[in-house]
Amino acid sequence: MTSKSIVIVDPSRTSGVGLRNCLTRAGDTAHVFSNFASALKMVERKKVDAVVVDFDTDRETITFCDAVRSLGVQVVYSSAPVQPSILAGGATEHDARTIYRRLFE
Repeated sequence: MTSKSIVIVDPSRTSGVGLRNCLTRAGDTAHVFSNFASALKMVERKKVDAVVVDFDTDRETITFCDAVRSLGVQVVYSSAPVQPSILAGGATEHDARTIYRRLFE
């Protein structure tokens, strides 16, 4: 598989780092941001394949997702924290591939 570049927006700082670690172990590049402005700057400057964001219907989230989509980047909504094994840093390659498939297949 081709390596992917993923931006993770995690304002609550609960699962972004664990997800990033899991994806980087699978050979992808992932960047975690705690706010939309910084994440959008990255998406505008670099080639990014997907953005992962917590599902929400507030104006800031909608505006960010619209801006990302206008750049031709896939938005993936997260509605629940990643599995505890990933958050604890114990993600396996199987965990990483499961997330990868959900993002890109």
